[in-house]
Amino acid sequence: MPIESTDDQLLFEYEELRKEILQNDLLSLQIMNLVLLITGGVAGFVFSQSFENSLKAALFFFAALLGLVGMAQNIDRLRSTNVIGMYLKIFLEPRLRIKWETRLTNFRSLMTSSYGLELISSQRVVYTFLVLGDCAFGIYYATGGQLNQLVFSTMNLIWVGIFAIIVISLLYQWLQYGFANSSQLE
Repeated sequence: MPIESTDDQLLFEYEELRKEILQNDLLSLQIMNLVLLITGGVAGFVFSQSFENSLKAALFFFAALLGLVGMAQNIDRLRSTNVIGMYLKIFLEPRLRIKWETRLTNFRSLMTSSYGLELISSQRVVYTFLVLGDCAFGIYYATGGQLNQLVFSTMNLIWVGIFAIIVISLLYQWLQYGFANSSQLE
């Protein structure tokens, strides 16, 4: 069996890592679709049934927590993609004279500086609206639809506490998303 040249081995490694990056992108979209499907199902179920407001609130807070989990999963995929991209750029591209990651980094830098856009920040925005919307419905049903007459009972304080935890988690993940996305080497 002939020994492959170093360039062939490096090219094979490069191709496999690029496939992993594409798989991460596909997985992020699948996670988002699943979260949207489940939270949409929860909303449809809650709006079509008549049961206690506290159960409706709990279901909406569950949907918000599911949105946070989905966002955390996408942050993890983004970090993994960036680590692979940095590895390709630092270790493989100089030896193979392939400049895909270098050109992609330059393109992202141009897009951000020229248009103020991050290529994948739209996922962060979708998750944010999803979580905050679910929280808003959760608070509405937790207060029995009487937001203007919010009574500070023990149960209402528990709902407000859950809402605060979700919002703080959302802010934390928003920051983590930004850090993961900005970790590409210039």
